[in-house]
Amino acid sequence: MKQVAVSLSLMLLAAACGDDSGSNQTADSCENETRADEFIVGLDKVGQNGLKVVLLEATPARPAKGDNDWRIQVLDATDTALDGLQIGVTPWMPDHGHGTTVKTVVSEVEGATGEYTLSPVNLWMPGLWTVTLNINDSADEVVFATCIEG
Repeated sequence: MKQVAVSLSLMLLAAACGDDSGSNQTADSCENETRADEFIVGLDKVGQNGLKVVLLEATPARPAKGDNDWRIQVLDATDTALDGLQIGVTPWMPDHGHGTTVKTVVSEVEGATGEYTLSPVNLWMPGLWTVTLNINDSADEVVFATCIEG
């Protein structure tokens, strides 16, 4: 009986992830997605407490299904680059209510003030993803939004 319940739960979870209700996109196209950022080098986001995160590089250049690598710079309100930060990374699919089990490793870029690599940023299925960067235990946070093609 327990095996049946587990199987049923897994089937329901899979069905929920395939449902794009509440979304304005098809399962494999981002053509009509209006909530995603225009994901380009130089894109910056400012948190409520004034920290700015600038996207310096992304591989692939437009986020794609699977593992992505980002290089960012974090600046304070006076545009001074900040070293020594602790940055948490949370990829999340708001329409599906789940994230990823793959942990993103954040590393400071040696010799580059205030620059960090995020690897991998795992966006494992098509659809809208938000990637929240929590800086220094909620001193500030920024959210990037991207749509992954199927």
